[in-house]
Amino acid sequence: MNLKKLLASILVILAVLTAFCGCGGNGDSDTKTSSTAPKEVNFATEGYAIVRKAGDTVAAGYGSKVFKAIKDATGLPLSNNDDTTEVNAAGEIIIGDTSRPQSQKALDMLLEKGTGRAAEYIVCYIDGAIVIQGMTPDSLAAAVKYFVDNYCNTCTLMTDHCYVSVDNGKYDTLKVGNNDIGKYKIVVPQYNLSYYVMCRAEELQETVYQKTGYLLPIIRDNVAAKNDYEIIIDNCKRDGVEALSANDSYAITLKGNTVYINGGRNYSTAYAIQLFLEELKNKSAVTANATGSFDGKTPVYSNEYKLVWTDEFETLDTTFWNTKNAVQPYYGNWYGMGTARSTDPKNLRVEDGKLICTATYDENNFYGVWLDSSKSLRFTQGYMEMSAIIADGDGIWHDFWAYGDLPGQTDYMELDIMECWSGANYYAAVVHSFYNDANGKRMDVTNEENYVFKDYMVDKWADFDANHRYVTMDSMHDEFHNFAAEWTDHDITYYRDGVEVLHYDFSDYDHKQGFENPHYFVLSMLVGSNQHDYTIEEGRASIIKNPILDADYWTNGDASWILEYVQLYQKDGQYLDIR
Repeated sequence: MNLKKLLASILVILAVLTAFCGCGGNGDSDTKTSSTAPKEVNFATEGYAIVRKAGDTVAAGYGSKVFKAIKDATGLPLSNNDDTTEVNAAGEIIIGDTSRPQSQKALDMLLEKGTGRAAEYIVCYIDGAIVIQGMTPDSLAAAVKYFVDNYCNTCTLMTDHCYVSVDNGKYDTLKVGNNDIGKYKIVVPQYNLSYYVMCRAEELQETVYQKTGYLLPIIRDNVAAKNDYEIIIDNCKRDGVEALSANDSYAITLKGNTVYINGGRNYSTAYAIQLFLEELKNKSAVTANATGSFDGKTPVYSNEYKLVWTDEFETLDTTFWNTKNAVQPYYGNWYGMGTARSTDPKNLRVEDGKLICTATYDENNFYGVWLDSSKSLRFTQGYMEMSAIIADGDGIWHDFWAYGDLPGQTDYMELDIMECWSGANYYAAVVHSFYNDANGKRMDVTNEENYVFKDYMVDKWADFDANHRYVTMDSMHDEFHNFAAEWTDHDITYYRDGVEVLHYDFSDYDHKQGFENPHYFVLSMLVGSNQHDYTIEEGRASIIKNPILDADYWTNGDASWILEYVQLYQKDGQYLDIR
């Protein structure tokens, strides 16, 4: 070896030793973070405060753990605050992601000094604060434990201290183009995200984690891009996303450091994610674009459910859907007018591949619509999904549900997957179980199983009823949203935009027969139910209020409920009757 090569080798060795001074067998390292003269701080006696994210119960638990360890060691109780409080001038112990800038700085340092894998964490002094940060919730838990075990005995730490736990385990290498997949984030739509597309995104995340140690963040498209290493799934609001016109078509496109995975419909998008994942598993790299069509047979939801029926509303099939065209006398009247169902094109029509249901009125009646599959499609169990824009107007009541009212039965069930009255700012997901008591009186025992959803915040119906709250959320009228339910032999789970919002287990319920009967779909719109303005003092009757006849929503299109599709997926062996 010549002299230049020898010197170069020595410099490399020295650099490695410097970077990993104090390095243990797992790749842990201590590095220095300040060029100024370091000093020792005692975070107990100098009045530091513990800070964690507001509203995060897990982070609050970490704060309590650090608080207890310091108090046990010194007898001194530190302030334990969330990040809405003012910065403590004496210093802070910051745990995880907070609004404090040191949280992000610590994460940036962790990415710089580590490999970016999920198990890594950092304990570091940054800008007057001690920061405990991890790549994932699990690694943050490990970081808190490490801090308690190693620092809370003496409650001292040097101001140039930075401890990084590095994961140097042996993993596979997965690449997208020429890039290591660990650089990427997975991006999905904030709205109108199918639950099983989300399942496929999570499957991609888990597979990459198991093979590489990287836990790719899954973010919604309302989060701004911070770099161009993104795997963009579905019709995200990101530059370069191209919608596909054919429902069955899919495309996997590599452009620079960005991957676009999209389909003309939710099932073809899920299928494309599956193909992308298989390519990674088989070849450890995805290097080429791909296009094709979903074959209609491959399971695309949890590897078990298959698409058994869908209406994409290219036309209105009146041989399939049973419609009504009559006044509904049992709903009473408003302003002396009746409540009717209508098949008039101004109330019920298909336009540009969408089913448009519009509320109207004349001098005699208010008009809504009714469609059901009672004569054409009945099923027991499965996964149901609707994509729709919700009507926005006081007094407009519409819902998507499955109903099991077989003739002669005493126990039956109603699954209200999306039920909305009076504006598009909240909706209910309801599990009704009806049965006849010993006197033959019909009972509905599921009031406590009624829930009202406001931007993923949930109120039990009893609480919503008692407090008569009306909390504004993002309007469901501005763009399409996704509503779904999975019905199994023991439970029912509801979803909105890929997020679970309600789970009901009926395993021990006395009237389970209603949950075992065949059901059919109902799409219903009426005018007259108003949950917006009533007060509990006025009683339940006050929810029936007069619609405002001169309101803008009657003429500006807000009184329309617009459906993109309704679908049913089932596993082998689940009951299905299509006529």
